[in-house]
Amino acid sequence: MSVDAKEMVVALDVTYARFPELTGLLGIAARQGRVMLSGAGLRVAQALSTVRPLPEFPFSSIEFRDGADGTKGALGILRSGEEKTKTLLVMKCAAQGMGHGHFDRCGIVLYDQGREILQDYGSARFINVEQKFGGRYLPENTSWAKQTIAHNTITVDGRSQFAERRTKGKAPR
Repeated sequence: MSVDAKEMVVALDVTYARFPELTGLLGIAARQGRVMLSGAGLRVAQALSTVRPLPEFPFSSIEFRDGADGTKGALGILRSGEEKTKTLLVMKCAAQGMGHGHFDRCGIVLYDQGREILQDYGSARFINVEQKFGGRYLPENTSWAKQTIAHNTITVDGRSQFAERRTKGKAPR
């Protein structure tokens, strides 16, 4: 998803309205060329009309830790290269999703020069598993989908993320 997607316009407007000190967001807002029709969008539009020069957003590598105490994984964004030739790798090894079928939530997405090269969103639900019937969870949610290996992710010493060797049920090896 690029910063020009409508979801990103909404996210930027809401974030800037809450954290106006993040003036680097205004450079992205100018590139987007639109705001959402809301109080948050109005604040971004007002700032765009008064702040000069527009500050640039620091597109650099960053890591966001997950969990209440920052020990449940992270979202890592690695960037390399200049704007037109930039390579971007997003790595997610986080606690998000715990409790509904993809407990390891491991995934990567690689972009090069603005094109998606590799994707593994780290979800087992619709990959090589028949979709759930009538809203029920799949049997795999209590076995296979809890395993790191179900998400095309490397395991070390047979251990899934969060040091779980196996979960309830039989997981394929």
